[in-house]
Amino acid sequence: MHPHKQDWFNESKLCMFIHYGLYSQIGRGEWTQFYDKMPHEEVEALARTFDPKNFDAEELVLLAKNAGFRYACLTSRHHEGFCLFDSKVSDFTSVKYMGRDLLREFVEACRKHDMKVAVYYSLLDWRYKGYFDYQKHPESKASMVQQAFDQVREILTNYGKIDYLWFDGGWYEGVPGGAIRGKLLSEFWDSPRLLEMIYSLQPDILVNDRTGEPGDVTTPEQQTGASGDERYSEACMTIGDRQGWGFIQNNNLRPFPFILQNIIVQLSFGGNFNLNIGPMADGSLRDGERQLLTQLGSWMEKNSESVYGTGRAPAGVISVMGEFTTKGNDLYWHIFRWPHRGEAILSGLRKKVTRVTLLASGKEYPFEQQAYGRLIVKDIPLLAPDAVDTVFKIECTDEPTPADPGTYGIL
Repeated sequence: MHPHKQDWFNESKLCMFIHYGLYSQIGRGEWTQFYDKMPHEEVEALARTFDPKNFDAEELVLLAKNAGFRYACLTSRHHEGFCLFDSKVSDFTSVKYMGRDLLREFVEACRKHDMKVAVYYSLLDWRYKGYFDYQKHPESKASMVQQAFDQVREILTNYGKIDYLWFDGGWYEGVPGGAIRGKLLSEFWDSPRLLEMIYSLQPDILVNDRTGEPGDVTTPEQQTGASGDERYSEACMTIGDRQGWGFIQNNNLRPFPFILQNIIVQLSFGGNFNLNIGPMADGSLRDGERQLLTQLGSWMEKNSESVYGTGRAPAGVISVMGEFTTKGNDLYWHIFRWPHRGEAILSGLRKKVTRVTLLASGKEYPFEQQAYGRLIVKDIPLLAPDAVDTVFKIECTDEPTPADPGTYGIL
């Protein structure tokens, strides 16, 4: 864990992930090269036709900010090895092929609009034989590892302050699973020395958990989850097809309720949420992605207090209707399944409640506290004020709730 916890990370809560690269031209996701066994000549041909004419970093950052995101993360280089930044140790870059440093455009847009900067970097590179068989090609493996050191140093030296370095691709062909996996990956990439270099260049940076070392942030993928220790947790999830982070032509976008409710579940673990978009070949976004971001922004305008800077749900508080986030003594009850009975009930709340309001409007509702930390919010509308997630703000003191009787009174 980083010796100095970064308060901005917990305060920010929401990140927009941007997967963009040569694979965006194919329209079948970022792993197409690997699964289709594309020779490097075909990939290089994609570089010659890559034309990000509609990749507008400032527009993307503003979309993120208006949707409620506080930081954003761009794929500086994915597994195919093509850099969206200026690298002196590779000719396979957007700068050399089309004269644009897309990472610099992204970083400058983030700073202009007061967004924290996260940068994705893939350790592995499919152009190297040493990735596929490091024992047969030890020199190739060593060159790939050295490239990672050199390019991470370039990113952290040439682009100003980077707040969060998001590694991926730490595995290699044939690496076993189980308890030994992290140790082997760390040895493969010389990760302790890599992290030492990173922290020496940018002492305040956060690093995720995909180098074989624990890092500062755990990153469950396509699922929610807590870190299980003192590290931060950040779930990452696609806005579209589960099988692809880069652009996929099928337009199978996830519905807004699925996205928002997964965000809230992750926040209930005390973690952050990183929602991915996949720009099309020319760098533009699909209308469906824009619509989902707009929906999220509209919800955040009324309910962001229940998101930013919140902590995990208190132990023992239970409701079949939704999830909880907290801030100080305040509890935010995110109701996904509206009761339609004129009252909403939770249990296990061991603090005295002083006030219950609908967060979006400030309207106050009567309530009753009973044994077992049971709270009944009364006279609520028969229809949910927000069909996806209605939030009640429950203001509490540290005073305990009424004492519990010996049994539930059930025969």
